[in-house]
Amino acid sequence: PYGLKNAEGTAVRKVGFSKVDTNGTGMASLAEVENFIASALQVTLEDDVYAGDLFDLFRPCFGTAFNRAKELSKNNGKVLKGAKTATADDYISFPEFRMFCVYLQIFAALYDVFTSVDGGEGRTEDDDSRINLEEFLGGYHSLGGLGFQALQGLDTDEKATNLFKAVDANDGGFVLYREWFTYISAQEIKSKTHVGSLLNGNLKPTKIAGRKSGSSSRASSVSTRRSQKSKVSPSKKGYSPKSKMPVVAGVYKPG
Repeated sequence: PYGLKNAEGTAVRKVGFSKVDTNGTGMASLAEVENFIASALQVTLEDDVYAGDLFDLFRPCFGTAFNRAKELSKNNGKVLKGAKTATADDYISFPEFRMFCVYLQIFAALYDVFTSVDGGEGRTEDDDSRINLEEFLGGYHSLGGLGFQALQGLDTDEKATNLFKAVDANDGGFVLYREWFTYISAQEIKSKTHVGSLLNGNLKPTKIAGRKSGSSSRASSVSTRRSQKSKVSPSKKGYSPKSKMPVVAGVYKPG
């Protein structure tokens, strides 16, 4: 419901954003958003350990979605009152919060697919957050039905190898998550899919009147994260490392 562009979605987002924007400035930093996500996971799952594991697992997606959303509205670059260097472009506003929620689902799905190939068994402590050609050739067979345009028609090792080389932008022999989401996002935009339209910024955030603007103090980061990489059991509470892209009613459908 956070991504819905209707009265129901707006009502849910107002409540959610009030918890993100604790000082009522109308803007939120990445740290504030991460605190909100961590809290929401704990409340929803009622299991602090599992909530922490999911937070750690998908944390790379938070910044990606945040940066994409905050680029929707361009500001004048003026340093905010009370800040040293921060401008409004360093935060997301309430209108951008809807698109952040949508982008979070898109990039979480992309990361879900990425981790299902990295290591070949979903997310484990042995993963190195990069995919080599051997891993990709061992895991591409299950990717065609996940809804991403770039992954369609992968039915031979030759096609998979060609795709791997295309995604590996720096020819380093490994595909990093940044290379992964950059390439697949570009293909969604090029193919003009529902997801591509969102990623291309064609759907602007809904403007809501009555929000005051101003500076925003950066909230402290989520308290005490684990020093070791977390391991989420694929079978626990329905988590699937090869799940299909989520569908948000009224926002987008898998391409």
